[in-house]
Amino acid sequence: MGQHIASTMAQIVSEELGFQTGKTCGFSSRTNDPKFNDPVLGAQITGGSWSTMMNFDAMSRAGAAGRMH
Repeated sequence: MGQHIASTMAQIVSEELGFQTGKTCGFSSRTNDPKFNDPVLGAQITGGSWSTMMNFDAMSRAGAAGRMH
């Protein structure tokens, strides 16, 4: 995913889960199966620093859902 934007996505989820600063959080990349495409762009794409803006809500909701379980 571009210039390793995945670390930012993991950080957003970590913060929502309430992880302590300094703890590590990993991520698992998925395949290029079209079912994982961005619904707006129709592809798996990153670029121009908009990945965080485009995915912040989804990542924070995922973290919040994890925190609730």
